[in-house]
Amino acid sequence: MAPGPQVMANTVFLFQNSQTFPHLSKWVSGSLVLRLARYLESRRNPRDRDYMERLAERLLPSFDRSNVQVVQDASSLAVVNWEKIDEVVILWADANGTGWGSIERAVLKHKTSSTRVCVLNGRGRFFELNKWDRTAFKWRRLLEKTLAVEFGLMLTIVLITSWLTFWDFLRGRR
Repeated sequence: MAPGPQVMANTVFLFQNSQTFPHLSKWVSGSLVLRLARYLESRRNPRDRDYMERLAERLLPSFDRSNVQVVQDASSLAVVNWEKIDEVVILWADANGTGWGSIERAVLKHKTSSTRVCVLNGRGRFFELNKWDRTAFKWRRLLEKTLAVEFGLMLTIVLITSWLTFWDFLRGRR
């Protein structure tokens, strides 16, 4: 069996109970937007902290639960001593890190040039977070949050159905 991903000596693990729209709940209450957020939350199937820690223990042999920091937002990272950190492992509770955008920006802004930033997602995928992957995940998050694919498919079905109905009407079919 091949060895799993290696974790460096001074590693910090970041976890948050991310929401689909983390900043929105402060401004909106009981609206259609919050119902949409709850629906999207159930679709992304976020894992809890205990699950993510057990997954990290299984995949990363040198994982230490005492190195896990629970963050609420990017301002929570102000207490981190970035000079002493060799690696940051972000524990996404879901598959694509929905709700982590501001924290990722803060980590990438404050880290030193030698600090490695990795992700362990809820599906057990471990990878280094680079600019291209982050951009791809931002697009996936946008598509998931806006339901663009679902609305596009719905519009296509409505248009095709209308056109077929009109075509049948012209040809005298019922």
